Amino acid sequence: MMTISLFPADAQLGTVREVSRERLVRELGIDPALAQIETDALLAHVLGYSRAQILSRLREPLAPQVISDFSSALLRRLQSEPIAYITGVKEFYGIEFAVGPGALIPRPETEHLVDRVVAILTNAGPHDVYDIGVGSGAIILSVMKTLRESDAESFGCSRFVGVDLSEGALAWTKKNSTSLGLSDQVSLLRSDLMSAIHVRPDRASIVLANCPYIDPAETLPKDVVDYEPSGALFSGDGGLAHIKRLLLECGEMKSAVSLRILLEIGAGQADRLNSWASSNGFSIAATIQDYAGIARVVELTRTTDVTA
Repeated sequence: MMTISLFPADAQLGTVREVSRERLVRELGIDPALAQIETDALLAHVLGYSRAQILSRLREPLAPQVISDFSSALLRRLQSEPIAYITGVKEFYGIEFAVGPGALIPRPETEHLVDRVVAILTNAGPHDVYDIGVGSGAIILSVMKTLRESDAESFGCSRFVGVDLSEGALAWTKKNSTSLGLSDQVSLLRSDLMSAIHVRPDRASIVLANCPYIDPAETLPKDVVDYEPSGALFSGDGGLAHIKRLLLECGEMKSAVSLRILLEIGAGQADRLNSWASSNGFSIAATIQDYAGIARVVELTRTTDVTA
């Protein structure tokens, strides 16, 4: 096996850290502060150190194998591969999730979707919860873990289903559900949106989804468009094609005790979605802004029930 080394033998940790940060800034054009965070994340991954340990050991000489392993990781990042794919983990909602090719990397703005679902389920009695396009499982598993710890009764009487068309994505959800001790409480189903789902008419149901919502004409960073699954990113009709199809499928479902649909949407889509939804049997019950003040999560209900 070829040994890769971007640094001199016995290079000190501090030297490797500084040189790496400068290369990320120079070659990827990213902000120096972000470059430092990414460098430390790669060092922590290779060394098994916390950031505090890294800062306290800057004069420590690194072993040749460590230098080689870190050089390989740094080269992957310099080729624009996402940090989360290199380290294999991403923190979301205070929980560490395994991630990799085939599943979208969870983003902070999606935490608002988790917040809303947890708020609805808390002390609310039995619900069936369907996560459409489950990906790594970050959304539904965060809901489940939070509810298990804060409201064991509601957690125990509810049913949780993760749905994805991609077998690879379902494998990531399975891995994460196992590591969180939730594999027995979540069912995984391969389905194109709602096509394989049969909602029980006697149960309150929540359909939540982070569907693809990016317009294909939009330009994305290289570390997103070249590595993350395009099927989880892009949607036609200005980014609303998947969302509209999901809502139409929900509109055809037989009447449940109640049905709430919670969706993550893109910047500038709220008004267009509201106009379309109101003409197709839905109303927006709530809109939640993200940390940047962008309408990011919408909650919809059907204005008419479909009966058997």
